Amino acid sequence: MEVDSAQLKIHSVDYDLETGKKLEPEEKPTETIYLGAARVSGSITGEQLGILPTKLSKQANAIAVAEDRRYQCILCKNFDIHGWRKRKAILEANPVGRVVLRQLLYQVRMSNRTKSEVATMTGPLTPFENHDLSYLGYCKVLSEATRGMDDLDGTVTTPVSPRNDRGV
Repeated sequence: MEVDSAQLKIHSVDYDLETGKKLEPEEKPTETIYLGAARVSGSITGEQLGILPTKLSKQANAIAVAEDRRYQCILCKNFDIHGWRKRKAILEANPVGRVVLRQLLYQVRMSNRTKSEVATMTGPLTPFENHDLSYLGYCKVLSEATRGMDDLDGTVTTPVSPRNDRGV
C-alpha cells in the first residue's frame, strides 16, 4: 500500500469508557488514519487489475504515539536544539526562569512533584537537571516555546496564530 496521507486524531474524552476512571492527558485515546491506494493484481497472471482506495486505522494512547515519534523529531529540519539552548540560557539567568525550566523538566520526566514544590526551587540547576534539559529542543512549526516569555528576557515575542503555527 502506498500511503498518501496520515492524520493523527487525539480524542477528547475525559473518562475511560470501560472503567470510568479519569484519564490523564497522556492516556487519551488516539487514532492514526492512513489514506492511500493498494494495488489489486490477478492471482493467476499477476498483472495489475487496478488500484483500490484504502484506509487503515491504528489506535493507541497518546503516550504510545509520542514514544513512536520522538526519534523522528531529532531528524526533522524543524527540530531546533540550538534555539532551545539559547532560550534555556536566558531562562537560567533568573529565578523565575529556573522555576519555568524545572516545571518543564518535571513535566517531561512525569515526576509527581507538585507545582508549589517546584515553584520554591529557584536556586541553580543541578548537574542532572542541566544535562536533561540540554537535550531538549522544540519544533519551529508546532511549538509554543516562544510564547509567553516576554517578561523573562526583556524581549517581547509575538504569538503565532494557530493557523500559521501548523504550517497551514
